[in-house]
Amino acid sequence: MKIIGYIFTFASRLILLIAGILLLLITIPHKDPWNMSLVSIKGDKGQEITISFPIKKDINIGPVQFPIKTSAKKIFKTTGLCLIGLTIITSSGRKVFINYLKNPKYVPAFLVSMAMFVFTLKPTQSGMPIVLYTTLGGLGVLFCSVGIFPLVNSIGRRSPGKFIYKVSVNIVNFILNMRIELFLLIVFALAFTATNLGSYYLFEHIPHIQDSLDQVFHGKIFSIGKLTVPSHKYKEFFDFTHMINDGRWYSEYPPGHSFLMMFGVMMGIPWIINPLLGSLTVVVFYFLGKELYDEKTGRLSALLGLFSPFIIFMSSEFMSHASALFWLSLFVLFFARSVKYRKNWHPLVAGSALGMALNGRPLTSLGICFPFAIYALVLLIKRFREYIVRLSIMLITILVFLFILLLFNYLTTGDAMLFGYVVKHGEGHNPGFGHSGWGEPHTPSKGLRQNLNNLNALNKYLFEWPIPCLFFMFLLFISMTRNKWDYMLLGAFWCLSISYFFYWFQDWCFGPRFMYESTLATVILTSRSLIRTPKLVNDIFGLKTSLAKSKGTVGFVIIFCFAIGLSFHIKPLVNIYSNNYWGVNASVLKAVKSRGIKNAVIFVQSYYGSVLPANSPTFDGDIIYVRDLGATKNRKMMEYYPHREYYRANGSNIQKLEVPAKGQALIEAESLEVIESSGDGHGLQNMLGFGLQWSSEAQVLVYTNSPGDYIVLPVYVDEVGNYEISACFTKAPNFARIQLIVNGKPLGELLDTYNKNVIYTGIVEFGTVNLIKGDNRFKFLVVDKNKSSSNYLFGVDCIIIKKIQETDHE
Repeated sequence: MKIIGYIFTFASRLILLIAGILLLLITIPHKDPWNMSLVSIKGDKGQEITISFPIKKDINIGPVQFPIKTSAKKIFKTTGLCLIGLTIITSSGRKVFINYLKNPKYVPAFLVSMAMFVFTLKPTQSGMPIVLYTTLGGLGVLFCSVGIFPLVNSIGRRSPGKFIYKVSVNIVNFILNMRIELFLLIVFALAFTATNLGSYYLFEHIPHIQDSLDQVFHGKIFSIGKLTVPSHKYKEFFDFTHMINDGRWYSEYPPGHSFLMMFGVMMGIPWIINPLLGSLTVVVFYFLGKELYDEKTGRLSALLGLFSPFIIFMSSEFMSHASALFWLSLFVLFFARSVKYRKNWHPLVAGSALGMALNGRPLTSLGICFPFAIYALVLLIKRFREYIVRLSIMLITILVFLFILLLFNYLTTGDAMLFGYVVKHGEGHNPGFGHSGWGEPHTPSKGLRQNLNNLNALNKYLFEWPIPCLFFMFLLFISMTRNKWDYMLLGAFWCLSISYFFYWFQDWCFGPRFMYESTLATVILTSRSLIRTPKLVNDIFGLKTSLAKSKGTVGFVIIFCFAIGLSFHIKPLVNIYSNNYWGVNASVLKAVKSRGIKNAVIFVQSYYGSVLPANSPTFDGDIIYVRDLGATKNRKMMEYYPHREYYRANGSNIQKLEVPAKGQALIEAESLEVIESSGDGHGLQNMLGFGLQWSSEAQVLVYTNSPGDYIVLPVYVDEVGNYEISACFTKAPNFARIQLIVNGKPLGELLDTYNKNVIYTGIVEFGTVNLIKGDNRFKFLVVDKNKSSSNYLFGVDCIIIKKIQETDHE
């Protein structure tokens, strides 16, 4: 019977190991940070899921056939059954179950903790790929761990295993016993190196997100000693998404992060600020873990922060989340010290840190600090005389910084309670239901969906493990911990999530960014849980294994998960962040620098956010980057800066512009917004492959398919009068004969745009017409086609207008 038992145990462990490896081979490959390469999902609830084999597309393994057609619901049910099955077939699983039956006092803690954990894995449409990955990946890690454990245990009893164990213990002891100054220096240096490499190689030392673009520019405004600057005379050339440009030019955001950017601007290295803050945050994690718990927790917290891709990548760009996490971590650290020690400078630092966070991200700061505010009130009620002085210092300091925030509002928006967000987007921008800054009105169901999106993503982005990253944080509370700091950190995590339940907007930027500041809680609690798990295994689960074996198992799982994350999931993140992240790149800036352009106005056709922060707030820089609004309007800027050179930039393409003769303008057709059309639409076509004759190397290609189809372009002029009209077109084998109609009046002759090869027409003159002030309707109508043409398409490169002056008639 023993032999049969051994065979059964060996076979079942082997099957689990093979199944675990197969699950990991299926789930690990990713085509981007969100989607697995071998698992495709259809339907908003994963109604149809296709799982492919990692080597061949179609394969049979006994009763299992690949590709597997299933659904998310079936996968989650199967996962639950597997967990129940493991509990039954493994001796350790049965022991845990029996122990819980014997100790029912632990059951409520287990149910509540697991309910919170499972809630973070309730999938949304956006989060479904991540939840499936962490579910299947977690099951794979569990199968591998259970399957390989006897082998590891057996090796551990022999010389090679003892040697590995001894080396591991020595490494751990070296880290724990290293002089703290050296430990923190190494951690800081590694974080600072990683974030600076990201800043340079991924983000080219320029901000990429709309928020950070504006905040860096506002830092430039602060650097010249101003809160705002006057808008340009032609302010429309400088309009940008989150910049207020209503006579005064400034960012819509609170001043805290821009104030920090100011120091980087003044040093000429604004990109250094966030890497510095991120690296200091990892160091603060050590002091926070040590202050709340012990030395081991502090050191492990610093290491987990160092190896968190979420923290490293966010700290490599310019986002205000990096400064908010630093200030809030500092606040929690000195709040704890204010409670523990009778030193009045501790609450002063705590209040200042929270005040700076409030000046950068108010809603986030309120969410994080809420549990600590409740605890402070409890302390005042219970021990008023002991805490009144310290907590009063903290409160007064916070109020001073709050006054600064309200004063900034008053001096910029004219109302202390009116934030720049509302000036830019209206009252709908405020938290609450029934409205939004843009898009559909916010509702409780939308708020819940957005919260779940963030929690789903945090389970992957925090450490990029193949298991849900929040698992160990919630595992801690199964032990019915009585430490008050555990509950306050957990409360900060949930309060931040609840705060954004009322906010109408949500996105994933470097991950679930609205939960980024919760990493001060998730990292510390995960560290504490990893250290306590061996004790949890023995005392709560009732598995009487040696402490060394428990520590070794936990260490193996974590190192294994980190190895997978760093080896396979960093590359997709790097690919996303380095590929024009959020449409921003430095191609225009690099092209201008490489050509040695000086004293110029650059009309930018590509994304304006790429160049906005390079401008001087006072419009007197050597290079002035403006939006390309078309030749007629661009002329205003040329006249405003008469002693400069002028260029048009589209990415790395830089084209020098000549000042049009008085009354003449060349208008790029692709710069105009089509106001009416028929047929199959239109699009921008790059013409570099056909030669250099086309202005701006592009045209508007019109997909008309029959006589009578047309397109209408608006041509703006400043004053009424008679204008000579010309235009440039393309001829091609499938192009039509067209008629130009201006404000309802046919102008010039029919133009045959057929040619057996693609060629440029050059300037085609149409004659003179009276134009009204404002937009004029230029209609290009398909009349018929050359008998040799295969279709009715046509292409418009540019329109040239020249006002006829009175002297022209003399």
